Amino acid sequence: MFGVNDIAGMMSPPSWMGQPGRAWHTSAVGAGKTIRRRAAAVIPRDKRGQVLVGRRTDSARSYPRYLAFPGGGVDDTDEALPLVNELSDGSASIAERACAMRELGEEVGHWFVTDKRGAPARGDKRARFVDRVERGDDILDILRELELFLDDSDLLPLGLWITADSRPKTFAVRQFLLPLDPDDPRVVRTAPLDELDGIHWTSPADLCAQWHTGEALLLPPIRHVVTTLARCVDHALPSLIDQLKRVRPEHVPETQDIIQGLYVQPFRTPTLPPATHTNTVLFGKKTYFIIDPATPYDDERARFDALVALLRAQGRRPVAVLLTHHHHDHTGDAARVAKKYGLPIWAHADTGKLCGLPLERALGDGDDVTLPDDDGTLTALYTPGHADGHLAFYDAHSRTLIAGDLVASTGSILIDPPEGHLGTYLESLRRTLALPFEQLVPSHGPLLADGRKKIEEQIAHRQARQDAVREALRELGAATPEDIVAHAYQDVPQVMWPLAARSVLASLIHLGETGACHRDGDRFVAD
Repeated sequence: MFGVNDIAGMMSPPSWMGQPGRAWHTSAVGAGKTIRRRAAAVIPRDKRGQVLVGRRTDSARSYPRYLAFPGGGVDDTDEALPLVNELSDGSASIAERACAMRELGEEVGHWFVTDKRGAPARGDKRARFVDRVERGDDILDILRELELFLDDSDLLPLGLWITADSRPKTFAVRQFLLPLDPDDPRVVRTAPLDELDGIHWTSPADLCAQWHTGEALLLPPIRHVVTTLARCVDHALPSLIDQLKRVRPEHVPETQDIIQGLYVQPFRTPTLPPATHTNTVLFGKKTYFIIDPATPYDDERARFDALVALLRAQGRRPVAVLLTHHHHDHTGDAARVAKKYGLPIWAHADTGKLCGLPLERALGDGDDVTLPDDDGTLTALYTPGHADGHLAFYDAHSRTLIAGDLVASTGSILIDPPEGHLGTYLESLRRTLALPFEQLVPSHGPLLADGRKKIEEQIAHRQARQDAVREALRELGAATPEDIVAHAYQDVPQVMWPLAARSVLASLIHLGETGACHRDGDRFVAD
């Protein structure tokens, strides 16, 4: 069915929605004070230096299949949870400590449950605790009624990580290290919630190796912990804690290199809701390509320049600007970036013509673009249908497809005739499946761990949409796209019907090309 998410990749808002970047555009970033939610994360670590980790499940509300430590948002009731330590030590609040211990229990099934003095829960209370937790009873009620406490005495507060303001939701994440002996008598084990898959002990060095190859996707706060632990495996605990406390200062850009050498950096753009940002992708380690520098806003451009300056201070430099296609929410900063940093622009020839940018290299299907010193290679894949000249870029090393507007993380891309052509778009989607990619970077939303599944879902979604339009046309006999929307899309808010009609028009044109209908003026007639 058509929904607001179907507009995520349209090249520009129609006139009925107002002017780009004005009243219709909503974003907490740059439009007022950013509200941050408190959160806590706990890193269980054993005597050998291994850590307990898992991957977010496919049903996770955000970042499915990303590697994660136990953690989550601070709940309203966390401050009331009974803890062995009654007072904050000044570096972390009671609510943050309670949240960390609760999340450890919920997500990996390890509860540090004791009496008030820190003695392990025993006998009937232990069994009753397990039974009630696994029944889904409220943890505060369980602890109070059984007169038990969460023992947080071993929690070691680390830094407070402020997630980047570019994200739809921003968090202040208090990180904790927790020395954990799986045989500790205080630990009561229960079945974990269905939030993490493949929970296991592993070395930080192995996780770093998996991050290098794309096998482990790491968000910045987790990458900070993993890479620091990998470097400091032989260090004494006080030194280790001191290094883990040194989180990114809030004024320093957050480098969202989810895979080593692949930065997925969202910047606010005048795109259509529900999208508010377009990903500028930086590909490469020592040198890098800048893909789709898009923001036209001064504050966001300053944030991008600060990121480039940070990478330059680390000895990294940009080589060229690459464009997936010509729509303004993908090219809005291309000319400025190219001029400021003395970079050539590479794109499909059609993209250069349509956005009026001079190309030093016109890219075609199957062309390789390689960074100096063999620092990485991308292969261009010609994928029109949403936009003329649309390119995706494939990294064989990490098995990642940088997909542009082929798909969006949420919803689907609008195919808007006459430039948009549904049959061509479907063929572009199918062509990508010939590549052995796993991850997919859309232009709107986070990197998707199961990119192939997303492509397959979009193909199925388009087929279902096509079937619905065909059935509506059979019932009506002859209809305009607007007639079909009014007939078959009653669940869609009427303010969205003009965009729904554009999507229906693309489906009707495709049905006409397959012989299922023909056009008679502004109406389509079922055959």
